[in-house]
Amino acid sequence: MTTTSIRWAAASGLLILLAGCGTTSVGGTPTTPSASPVPKVDACTVLNEQELSSIGQPAQPHEKLDKRGEVGCSWQGPDYGVALTVDAARKLEEYLNKPQGTYVKSQLNSINGRRGFLSQAFKGNDECAEFMELGGGLFNIRLTYAAAYAGKGDPCVDVERVAKLVEPKLPK
Repeated sequence: MTTTSIRWAAASGLLILLAGCGTTSVGGTPTTPSASPVPKVDACTVLNEQELSSIGQPAQPHEKLDKRGEVGCSWQGPDYGVALTVDAARKLEEYLNKPQGTYVKSQLNSINGRRGFLSQAFKGNDECAEFMELGGGLFNIRLTYAAAYAGKGDPCVDVERVAKLVEPKLPK
């Protein structure tokens, strides 16, 4: 073997090694590893019929959701509506790092030991949201009072109650 052949063989070997960095192959399809993948969770079935009934929601979803990277379902009960979604694109820090005054009510919290963030966007709003960490993404719960129920309760208390039902069903 000549010096040139040895150099080509070494360079080819190095290229093969470098080509493998940062990717893995699953079934022949190259994938890029992520720090924390989002576990597969079906937000539309995370609560069973009895649990939905306990929070005043019908068994069948009102609407399937797929907006801005959030996928899930919403239900509309007589007093309030609930939306449950999985968001693989955002992290909790995006909500935590919003400028002061973005939310009327906001707090970093823990739902059954899982890191979360509670927020209410507008003063006098009959809506509240809980965002819980789910791997490298979020599980979101939004609760909105019906017009006839407005002012009769605290949507943030109610959304936390829903979050405590949902959280044990999420992968750790």
